[in-house]
Amino acid sequence: MSTDRYVSPLSERYASKEMQYIFSPDMKFRTWRRLWIALAETEKELGLNITQEQIDELKAHKDDINYDVAKERERQVRHDVMSHVYAYGVQCPKAKGIIHLGATSCYVGDNTDIIVMAEALKLVQKKLVNVIAELSKFADKYKEQPTLAFTHFQPAQPTTVGKRATLWTQEFLMDLEDLDFRNNRLRIIRKGGKEDFVYFGDEVAESLYDYYAERKNIVTKEGHEHALFLSIQKRRISVQGIENLVSDCARHVTTIKHITPHKLRSTYGTSLYRETGDIYLVAEVLGHNDVNTTRKHYAALEEDRKRRAASAVSLRKE
Repeated sequence: MSTDRYVSPLSERYASKEMQYIFSPDMKFRTWRRLWIALAETEKELGLNITQEQIDELKAHKDDINYDVAKERERQVRHDVMSHVYAYGVQCPKAKGIIHLGATSCYVGDNTDIIVMAEALKLVQKKLVNVIAELSKFADKYKEQPTLAFTHFQPAQPTTVGKRATLWTQEFLMDLEDLDFRNNRLRIIRKGGKEDFVYFGDEVAESLYDYYAERKNIVTKEGHEHALFLSIQKRRISVQGIENLVSDCARHVTTIKHITPHKLRSTYGTSLYRETGDIYLVAEVLGHNDVNTTRKHYAALEEDRKRRAASAVSLRKE
């Protein structure tokens, strides 16, 4: 190991191998190449003069970064992105003219930064779950082990080792909830008390983040601290409260139909099924325990898909 250059202790001492890879040059430049492939595929779909042969050539070299060529080129042009465009083109002579076509440096730079941070958060999330699980076992094992609690380095009160561990666990749980939210995921309680996670898209995320900026400043009633949506009384909003809210908002949209949360949920399921054609995915997202329940609700759509499928395949050419 070289000792004549600065090395970050965050990497050398504290980061796992998985986290080191996420922030490594390999991850960075392989992501650049995947982004260039995605760009070429999209431009081909839009009608640009790009062949499948060129795309296949790019895919064949997406992971074997020729660093020596890129470094030599950067010494000449002083531009990291264009150096790697050149290096990729050396490996892919047929496709070199379409690499980075119509894009700016921000296309690979900014998108890669977002991807790297997202992958890092996913790894932290996974490790947080493992830490919480181990701390829970530790807390249960030593729940009756007496110890003396200190505050400001002074003896404070008797407690147990397990009790102290639960306080550490609670801090990690708060971190986990925050990560879930940042990864577009919410923990919910479905009918019957079943705990589940739902994911939300970027449109919903933007509204939720705006709302949460105000929500985190609200002091709730005791026992409702972890509720995301609150009633006027600063308690977790009830099912009836949600129904009233939906009805009130719906009146501003239409006076012809009576819109309820159930109808909104059903409409979402219909749209999801039309987009994906995956009845199992719809069942999972809607929280149905039995996929046959989902099939009953969307039987007409299934028949329509079968009808269209019948004419989708030609048995013989004209």
